Amino acid sequence: MMHTSITLLRQSRACAARYKRLVKHLGGVTKYGTDTPIPLTVVLESNGLDDALWCLRAVLPDEEERRNRLARLLACDYVEHVLPLWESVYPADGRPRAGIETARGFVLGQVTPEMLAAAMKSAEAAIGDLRDAARDVAWVAWAAILVGRDALWTGRVAWATENVRYGEAAKDAEREWQAACFLQYLNGEEATAELVKGMMTP
Repeated sequence: MMHTSITLLRQSRACAARYKRLVKHLGGVTKYGTDTPIPLTVVLESNGLDDALWCLRAVLPDEEERRNRLARLLACDYVEHVLPLWESVYPADGRPRAGIETARGFVLGQVTPEMLAAAMKSAEAAIGDLRDAARDVAWVAWAAILVGRDALWTGRVAWATENVRYGEAAKDAEREWQAACFLQYLNGEEATAELVKGMMTP
């Protein structure tokens, strides 16, 4: 489980309106306590996915290493979930998928920073001059590799993958899937693609 606190949210300059919403949900600063750990599942319930992902930047100090692992694997899952959009158009081009596998390998200690940088260049090259939905998928694959360097990119990756699902209903479905995936991670399950398969049709 990941946690934040009122003090950490203040130090990280949380959005005033969103901060107030969470504090109200908790029953107020006086009642809850400024340094009482707040599970990110509570933030997810109170404020939604965007705020819960944002709170990854404000976790308890002793949770930062686990946060980095969680955020990076989550970003990989988010991008992998929309990769079929790329592969349906470019079935022979495996650069985005290879990039995601490299990013996962980096988290697991099987890939060096140099290999990660090379994968990022390859995924970036896949973007090229494409002008269709698949271009967006290539971009988010590149962004997920960036998470290997900076775990706090996960929220941006979530936003980007949601927006490659064109049409409001598709975006809503993707957002629901993302929230369910994040919740599994927070509950201690590493929600790899296999684990979350069947939760929602890609």
